[in-house]
Amino acid sequence: KLLFAPLPASLTSPPPPTTTKSSDEQKITSFRELWSTHGFRTSMVTSPRPAVSVYLDSCRVRHDAPTADPTLGNDNSNETAGGRAYLLTCIGMHPHQLPLEHHYNSTIKDIYCLWLFVKRMKCVRRGDMEDER
Repeated sequence: KLLFAPLPASLTSPPPPTTTKSSDEQKITSFRELWSTHGFRTSMVTSPRPAVSVYLDSCRVRHDAPTADPTLGNDNSNETAGGRAYLLTCIGMHPHQLPLEHHYNSTIKDIYCLWLFVKRMKCVRRGDMEDER
């Protein structure tokens, strides 16, 4: 749903003015600034080729992010939150990834592992039964 909606305004800002940097270096710098603007911790990676690295710890839900007050007409933080959710979706993370992972580990994981084990045992046992015939 989020990927097919129009891009949030915070992601469609005009590119920064050109500088003396090379074109590739400028693209990487502006891409890094885009992620940093939306509250992600980033760094430059140079090997095997220049790129931007986004730290996993900055992908978690931000409780320090300001909330927009509709009475003040300040929706800049709403735009940034929309852009942040969009960027998280682009890298395959849910905006509430940490609580979902905790729920999986605390309630679903053991049952799912048991189900996989039983499924595997049925396959092995079925193979043994066919070999005995």
